[in-house]
Amino acid sequence: TFVSSSEGDFGMEKQIIEQFSNKDLNGLIITPILNEDTDLSHIFELKRNNIPFVLLEGVQGIRAHLVDIDNVQASSDAVTHLIELGHENIAHLAGPGYSKHSEERIEGVRRAFSRSRLIYRDDVIVEAGDSFEAGYEAARDYFSERGAETTAVTCYNDLVALGAMKALRELDLAVPDDVSVVGFDDLPLSAVMDPPLTTMQVSKKKMGEMSVQLMSMRIEDDEGRPPVKIQISGELIVRSSVRNLSQNN
Repeated sequence: TFVSSSEGDFGMEKQIIEQFSNKDLNGLIITPILNEDTDLSHIFELKRNNIPFVLLEGVQGIRAHLVDIDNVQASSDAVTHLIELGHENIAHLAGPGYSKHSEERIEGVRRAFSRSRLIYRDDVIVEAGDSFEAGYEAARDYFSERGAETTAVTCYNDLVALGAMKALRELDLAVPDDVSVVGFDDLPLSAVMDPPLTTMQVSKKKMGEMSVQLMSMRIEDDEGRPPVKIQISGELIVRSSVRNLSQNN
């Protein structure tokens, strides 16, 4: 068994996969780096050479075994939590447009609205990204220009949420008294923020276990069965960054 990290560097990811492909390995489990400039030809090459692999995030145009987060349900659960606490003006700081995870989390927002008495509008989706800086800039612009009535935001990930919290402080908006904030990923830092961040947690251990099981099945399968997709449910970790508005009614 070999384990290697690209540390978020696309060139390093490509080099690692190419090196591993030249070894006598049974298969690869890959968490691909995705951005708008990413060249994923090395993953397509694995497919062409019939080298078994399992992805931990979906890639457009590649049909492969996949273990991923149930982003739609997780995002829907986060928004539903806010609705149940009395929030009616909710925004979502969305991830990058090239990310399938971002699309799925937006769909989760839509579903939560559709299952409530609230009316979904396209302007509840705020373009952000996946970094602290993206969250900061998106929240600063949104709340200074058109977010006066918004009482809660869900965010693409915890980094975006932490950036949003910084922007809200600079705008003299308190979390959660003025705006409630929900993240996604449950980074270790999120539990020690002021206030600690409510966020969606997905078990990395479970994803790892399921990916190994799926890889074993792929290696043993000489028939080339159709790709299998396994979705891992998220768990909402409730902390102090969300205010219960229903207690005021």
